[in-house]
Amino acid sequence: MKVLEKADKITEAVKKVFEMTAFIEFEDSFIPDTDSYRNLPGIIVYVNYELQDKKGSVYLFWSQTLADEAAASYLGDEESSSENIVDALLELSNMVAGNILNVLIEKDEVYELEIPKILVKDSDHELQHPQYKIFFTEFDEKWIVVEIC
Repeated sequence: MKVLEKADKITEAVKKVFEMTAFIEFEDSFIPDTDSYRNLPGIIVYVNYELQDKKGSVYLFWSQTLADEAAASYLGDEESSSENIVDALLELSNMVAGNILNVLIEKDEVYELEIPKILVKDSDHELQHPQYKIFFTEFDEKWIVVEIC
């Protein structure tokens, strides 16, 4: 996969998911020069994929503020239960991962996505080293980082 060559298309694919499903338009996007966001409070969702003979993951590091807003907007309900909010985040993450992979694959390639999962910070799951990462922000406390591993 030629991730860096398709960086602009990946950025647009992620933005499109948020604009179309959660009515969120990001003000800025950039490649972060550190991984410090990995230690910030928030929610981490990952979606494993298999593409022919390659396996990988798409990680989404959600700020709590953006997670709450995106889920409420996606569900059309400000008073959703925590279970519905988690379900919405998993579905939005799945759409982001699918759109990214649609950018990266060739026309005749097929991929499989696993069910998205919430990463519990104290679990044994080891974060992979990203091939590409991009930070999206709407305001200071509303951000998400997408990593492609």
